[in-house]
Amino acid sequence: MTQRYQSSEFGLYELRLDMRQAGEKYHRKSMPNTTPGELWTDTKFSLTDAIKDPKGDTIEWKRPGEFLQSHCLFADGATRMDVGQGTPGTCYFLAMAAIISEKEELLKKVIHAESYSIGTEHYQGVFSCNFWRYGEWDPVYIDDFLPVVYGQSIWGAHSASNSNELWVALLEKAFAKYNSSYDAAFGGYPDEAYLYLAGGVSEKVNLEDCRPTVLFSRLRNALKCGSLVACCVPGENEDKFGLIGNHAYSVTGFSDVKMSGKSVDLLRVRNPWGETEWTGPWSDRSSEWERLPPNSIKHANINDGEFWVQIHDFVEYFRDVTICSLSPDFDKDGCTDSLNHVLCIFGDWVGDTAAGWKPRLNNPRYELTITEEGIDEEGTMPVVLQIIQKVDVQKRDKIRIRCDIYKVLGETETDTGLVSVVELRGQETNMYNAKLQICFRHRLEPGHYIIVPSAVDAGLEKEFLIRLFTPSPVANIQEIGREHTMMSCDKEEIQPIANLDCNLKLCQTLFGAWRSGVNAGGQRSHATYHINPQICFVIPADGNPKVIKVHLLQESGEQLKQFPLGIRIYPMSRDESLPVDQNWLRRNTESCMPNKDGKTYEFMFTNDLDVIYVLPPGRYLAVLHLNTPEQERNFAFVLRTAFEIDVKHYNMR
Repeated sequence: MTQRYQSSEFGLYELRLDMRQAGEKYHRKSMPNTTPGELWTDTKFSLTDAIKDPKGDTIEWKRPGEFLQSHCLFADGATRMDVGQGTPGTCYFLAMAAIISEKEELLKKVIHAESYSIGTEHYQGVFSCNFWRYGEWDPVYIDDFLPVVYGQSIWGAHSASNSNELWVALLEKAFAKYNSSYDAAFGGYPDEAYLYLAGGVSEKVNLEDCRPTVLFSRLRNALKCGSLVACCVPGENEDKFGLIGNHAYSVTGFSDVKMSGKSVDLLRVRNPWGETEWTGPWSDRSSEWERLPPNSIKHANINDGEFWVQIHDFVEYFRDVTICSLSPDFDKDGCTDSLNHVLCIFGDWVGDTAAGWKPRLNNPRYELTITEEGIDEEGTMPVVLQIIQKVDVQKRDKIRIRCDIYKVLGETETDTGLVSVVELRGQETNMYNAKLQICFRHRLEPGHYIIVPSAVDAGLEKEFLIRLFTPSPVANIQEIGREHTMMSCDKEEIQPIANLDCNLKLCQTLFGAWRSGVNAGGQRSHATYHINPQICFVIPADGNPKVIKVHLLQESGEQLKQFPLGIRIYPMSRDESLPVDQNWLRRNTESCMPNKDGKTYEFMFTNDLDVIYVLPPGRYLAVLHLNTPEQERNFAFVLRTAFEIDVKHYNMR
C-alpha cells in the first residue's frame, strides 16, 4: 500500500492509497521523440484507424499549413463561441469543452498552449493536452494532421468563430485518440466528458422532483459559483421548436427579468453545433424581447447556436441536467460545499474479490473512521462517495457497478479472526449502473465505517477508483483482509405507529456462539432448550408502550451451511432469577410476546432475522436458538431502541 498527501491547485486536499492487487499501475507518457527540422507523424494513431466510418464523406488528412492561409491555436483567447461540432457525434464532449474554454485555470490544465508553437522555429507538428484519468492528468500527444473534406473544411469539430483557430479540432482529435478512434468517441454523457476534462464530480438533477423555480435557483447558484451545467434533449423532442433530439447542450448563463410586474426566469443554452437554435418563446427573434427595456439582457440575434429559454419550457423540453463541480454540491442548493478533503482509494476486483452482487461483502473492503471533526449541527458529517471504473473502450467496456458504505455496529475477536456487525447506509439510493462514474450522498455520524465497491456480476475483473469527499480528513484507513468476517444488519425505516416513537437511533450489539453441549439447546421441543443464549432487558416504566427492533444474525460464508434462526420473547417479573431453567420456560410457554404483526414466534432460514415489537413497560427475556442441539454457529444480537435500555446476557458462549 502506498499513500500520498497532496494539495491540488483547485483547492482539494487528497490522501491517496494504492490497494490494487493485479491492476496496471499508472505510467505517465513521455514526450514523443522528434527530429529537428521535421514535422512529427504519430505512428501510434494511424490516419487509417482514426476514422473507420467516414459517414460517406471523402476525407483527406492535411496539416494546417496545407489548407489554411493563416493558422493558430487560439485567436484572441478561447470562448464558448469557438466550439463548433462537425460530423462526429461528440456533442457531449464539445458541450463540456465549450464551458471549460472560459475557465482559464482548467483550460490551461487541459491544453498545453506552449507545446503547439505553430509559426515559430520550434513548431514540430505536435499537439499535446491532458485528460484526467484515475486521479492523474494523463498527457496525450498527437500530430496535427486533421480530417478535411472539400479540400479545406475540417470534417470534425472546428472553431465556429475563426476558421484559422485550431484548438477545438486538435482537442477533439486528441480525445478520439484517447478513445482509440473518432468512431469510438461517438456518443457519450456530459458527466463523463467533465471527468476527462476536469476530474471533478458530476451529479444529475432529477427534474421530476424539482419545481421550475427551485431548479432555476439551483442552476443559477451553480453557475455563480463556477460549476458547469450540461443538459440533453430527449429523442421524443426532436424538431420541437428547433431542438435536436438525443443531443447534448450546455447551460451558459441565467437571467431573471421583470416583465409586466412578474419575474421571468431565463437560462442561456448553447448548441455545440454553433448553429440551429430554439425557436420558441424568448428565442432570438421572438416578440418577448420587444416587451423588455433595451439592453435588459444581452442577446445576439444571429444563428450562433446560443439562445435563451424560459425555465418552464426548459423543464418541459430538456432532460439529463448535470451539474459538474470540482467538489460536490451536497445539499443540492447549486453551490459547492466545503467537501475539499478527498480520500482516493485505487483498487481492483481480482479473483475471489470479484464477488459480484449477492455476496457483496466478499468484494474489496476498506475501513475508516469518521471523527468528531467536521460534524455539523445535525451531529453528522456530509460525505459524497464516488466510484470510477477503468474503461479501455468507452462504449463496450463499462460494467454495472456501485459503492456501498456500512456503519460498524460492533466488533469482537473470535478464534478465527475479527467479526463485525455492519449496517448498510443509503439502501434506497444505491443502485447498480453501467456508468463511468457514480456518486452517492450520505450523512454519517462519528464512528467506524466500511466501504465496499462491487459489480453486479461475479468474476468481472476490473480496476476502480473510489473518492470520498468530506469537510475534514477521515482516519484509520485500511483494507480489511479475508479473515475479517462481517454480518450485515440492514437498516430499514419503520412505518409510523400511532403515538409511538419509531426513531430507533440507539443500538446495542452483543456477540455469542452456539456450541454443542454447552449452550446449543435447539428448539423448544428439546430438553436442552433452556441452555440457549438468554438476553434480559427492561422497558422503562413511564406508562407508554415502546417500539423495539431486534436482529439475530448468524455468521455466513461459502463453507457455512445456513441454519434456521429462532427467537422468542417472554415477559417476566422483576424478582425472578436468571438464567431461567427448563421448568420456568415450560410454565411460560403460552406467554410469549407477539411481534408487531401478532406472531409470538419467529423461526426461519435467514442470515438476518429481524423483528419489530411494541412492548409495554416491564422486564423481558429473549431466548435465541437454532434448530437442533448439534448445530454450532457464531452469532450477533442487535437491539434497536429510541431510549436508553439496560441489557444483561447469559449463556452466550
